[in-house]
This record gives sequence, structure tokens and C-alpha cells, in this order.
Amino acid sequence: MLSQTAAGFSGRRRRQFTALSKLFRDKVTPKRVLENPDALAICAALVHPAASAPLARWQIQDAVLREADNSLQRYPGRRRWWGSLVYPLAILVLCGVIMIGICLYLVPEFDRMFSEFGLALPPTTKSLIWISRFVGRWKLAILIVFLGSVVVTAGLAYHLRRSATGPAQLSGPTGWFIGSRGIWALWAWHVGLLLEVGLSLGDAITLAGRVSGRARLKQASHEMVERLSDDSSQPSDVALYFPSGPFPLLAFTLQLQNLKQQSAVLRDVAAMYWEQECNKRVWWLSWLSPAVVCVVGLSVGVVVVALFSPLVQLI
Repeated sequence: MLSQTAAGFSGRRRRQFTALSKLFRDKVTPKRVLENPDALAICAALVHPAASAPLARWQIQDAVLREADNSLQRYPGRRRWWGSLVYPLAILVLCGVIMIGICLYLVPEFDRMFSEFGLALPPTTKSLIWISRFVGRWKLAILIVFLGSVVVTAGLAYHLRRSATGPAQLSGPTGWFIGSRGIWALWAWHVGLLLEVGLSLGDAITLAGRVSGRARLKQASHEMVERLSDDSSQPSDVALYFPSGPFPLLAFTLQLQNLKQQSAVLRDVAAMYWEQECNKRVWWLSWLSPAVVCVVGLSVGVVVVALFSPLVQLI
């Protein structure tokens, strides 16, 4: 079923369901399912139907397709915000190539002309000539560093587009690009699923923190469990900071007594945090292209002024 579902998708969702298919094809254990939020989301939808009667094929298919739809909300399109980076990155690479060409071929000609006429050079022109000589002296090393930077950036983009989903994505380079609300959203969503399948609140918090891949999140989960076991304190006493906060909705949810209600509210809070994280990322990316254009325009303006301002003395 999962293999057939994976064949109907492309990109990240296809990789997601291919990994799930491999997980269930092997000797899957309850522990592995509980530690894998994507697998748990499918199994959680089948817990109650399986308790009353044998599962039908359509029920399993419905759970898989529901997980496919919900994954779009949990992991809002990386392709969309990576696509927003293509234009500014292309502009930066093109600008870098042009600047290196100017330093290698154009500035030396102006340098010889300035020397022949004995012109007094302003600081900007002297700085540009010094940069040109430095680039000419170390052009091979600069070319290697420049190409290496392009390759590393492309490799990082490839890794992030093909990286794992769920809390597993919090470890490694993928987690560098996830904000505080996105991190706590993944954690809250996982805790909500664990509560739905019958784990206690303390066990759910501990397990979600342990498999998150973040030491700070694991420590915060441990502190929350200690607070919950302390009769003299309230869950809201736990500092929900990662690294900024607080997140009062999570603290409020932990105070609910009904575990079923707690599970539903945690996933609602996670959905809200995901939306806020996505909107924040889109807002920052909307300013990236104008900022890059301004920097490129300023750089071109400085080069033009530095090259042609000494020629005013010849008029």
C-alpha cells in the first residue's frame, strides 16, 4: 500500500512514503513506530478501527492518503522557499564572476593609465587597485574557493531538499534552518500522536524529546516531566524557550487534564506554529531579493566611481 502510494507522488512525499514502506516491510516493532512520527500518524488512525473489527483494505488506504495530505501542512513546501532563493543566489554568483573579471582585466588597464598620467588617486580607487592586484596574484586560489562555495551551497540545497521529515530533520544541517516555533511544533505534533495511541503524558514528552535529535529539546522535555511529577508546581512553570520564547499555548495545553483533548489541542497548536514559521520565512525571503539587488547596484556604483573619478582631473 505504501509503495503504491509512493509511486503516485514525486519529490519529498515520494521519498517519505518509500522510507515508510521500507520501515513496515522490515521487522517493524512498536518501539520503531513510536519513534517515527510519520509511521505513528498512520498507525494512530487505525488504532480505534482495529479495536472493534479486522481492518479492511480501504481503511488502511484511507489512513495512508490522509497522512499524505496532512504531511503538506506539517512540512510546508521547502521547494517554494528554495525557489525563492534561486534568483538572489544566481544574481550573487553572476555578480561575483563579473567582479572577478573586472579585477583581472579591466582594473589593470586603468591602473596603467593612471600611472602614465601621474594622477592622484582617491582612497576608493586605491582600494580597488589593491583588490585587483590581490585577485591577480591569488586568482587560482580565489577561483578554487569560489567554485568550492558554489558546490557546497548546491550540495547543501540538495541535502535539505532530500532530507528526512519529522523530528529526525532537527539534527544535522537541516535543523539549522528551522526556527523555534517550527522545532516546538514538530515536538508538540509528535507528543499529540503519542498521547492518542495511549502513552502517558510523561512518557510521550520523554520519547518525543529523546528522538528529536536536539540536546536542548531533550533537556527541556526532561525538565517538563520533572515538573509534571512535582505536585507543588504547574506545567506552566517549565521554561519553554528554544532559544527564544516563551510559548504559552504549549504551557497551557500541558495543564489540561483530559489526554484526548490534550492530544487534539497539541496538534492544533503545532499546525498554528507551522503556519507562523512558514509566514515568517516567507516574509524574510521577500526582502532577500531587493537586498541582493541593492548590494549589487551599490557595488557596481562604487566600482564605476572608483575607476572614473580620477579621470576628472584630465578635463
